[in-house]
Amino acid sequence: MAAVRKQCRITMDTSVEAAMCVHRADGSVMKFTEFASGLYFYDVENKSTNSTVSNYSHHSYIQTVRDNKENFTKREIQGADDARRLQRLIGRHSDREFEDILDNNRITNCPLTSKDAKRALAIYGTDEKILEGKTRKKKKSKHVVSFEAIPIPSAIANDHEDVTLCADIFYVNKEKYFHTISRKIKFRTVAPIKSRHQTVLLKETNAIKNLYETRGFK
Repeated sequence: MAAVRKQCRITMDTSVEAAMCVHRADGSVMKFTEFASGLYFYDVENKSTNSTVSNYSHHSYIQTVRDNKENFTKREIQGADDARRLQRLIGRHSDREFEDILDNNRITNCPLTSKDAKRALAIYGTDEKILEGKTRKKKKSKHVVSFEAIPIPSAIANDHEDVTLCADIFYVNKEKYFHTISRKIKFRTVAPIKSRHQTVLLKETNAIKNLYETRGFK
């Protein structure tokens, strides 16, 4: 309304009628009547209440779900409702992915088709939660953590200068990891590896060996 009042005069007298009148520059008046929800609307089809406006070519119309449903039968609307409910239950796939799922019968004994999904899109539009899930966030610049070595206690450095290293390979979700632990000190290291090939294991072993040597161990 703030933008409209800068261009046109707006009058309202609730003692006469719950409506707002917008007086345009050409002398015509557009009447916005209060709806049951509390919002005000302009009825472009009711010429009796908007007799001063004869040309509607410059107005854009808002589609509502109720208007969209008028284009379909009750059975088609029920199918659209079921399709939208199913789309939410299986994880809110995109509209195209959901139609592909229905076309290729990826859900056993599902009576719905991609036509039901398309009707749901025509009636309700894209699910807002799908739009929220697809919104990309800006990537933050990576923060490089500064490294500061912690001094080794003298008891460990003097009494356990010679290190015996034990190594093994373990799996997590079929991914391979190289694991080492030093006797007495009980210091562990874990590193992902692509294979168990000798060159890969030797490279990881040397890396761990260098780690110990830089801290004064043998």
